[in-house]
Amino acid sequence: MKNVEVLSPAGNLEKLKIAVRFGADAVYLGGKSFSLRARAGNFDIEQIAKGIEFAHKSGAKLYVTTNIFARNHDIAPLRNFIKEVSDLKPDAFIVSDIGVLSIAKEIAPEIDIHISTQANVTNYLAARQYYRMGASRVVVARELSIDEIKRIKNNTKTNDIEIFDKILKMNEKILESTKNQTKILDDDIKCTIEELKKTLNNLEKRKKFKIYKCDANYCFLLADDNP
Repeated sequence: MKNVEVLSPAGNLEKLKIAVRFGADAVYLGGKSFSLRARAGNFDIEQIAKGIEFAHKSGAKLYVTTNIFARNHDIAPLRNFIKEVSDLKPDAFIVSDIGVLSIAKEIAPEIDIHISTQANVTNYLAARQYYRMGASRVVVARELSIDEIKRIKNNTKTNDIEIFDKILKMNEKILESTKNQTKILDDDIKCTIEELKKTLNNLEKRKKFKIYKCDANYCFLLADDNP
């Protein structure tokens, strides 16, 4: 079973540092432009540089959201932004627009691409196409059921699929028939990240999930189905 990775949003540099210090394996953030994280404080380029430096020195990864649906007037400044950020060596760009994906692959082919939930991927054919276009991870649509997500996973082999938000409501299904029946994902139950990792790692091999922390919700990433 793959190791559990905890991913946290970072609305500003202070929150980024707190997330990493308290055990997040990765964080994601948005710049002042080109991101749909409108409610977050967001980062200018100097702050992004500091965030990446801090995350990497702490052994964590950092992903930058560039998940707007770009209009023609966005293209030139977006290219400049991606070039500027790519020089700082983030671990991935999170995108929604295939035009933005193409820019990122052209300018920084060495940096991973994650497809945002804003792209609304609801089937395995769409996921496959994004993988063919160079994405390493797809964040599927939030409204999908566990069974729908499993079907996407089963038809996309070993590629990463990230799932979050409403999956929280499925926690009892995920944990049923496992050896550990602790309802660790209930809203009213608190546990440390290490306790969460330990419990997830003890799940039966046929129940393979990675877990992420996203604001108040836990986010699941489906790993390999077979032992």
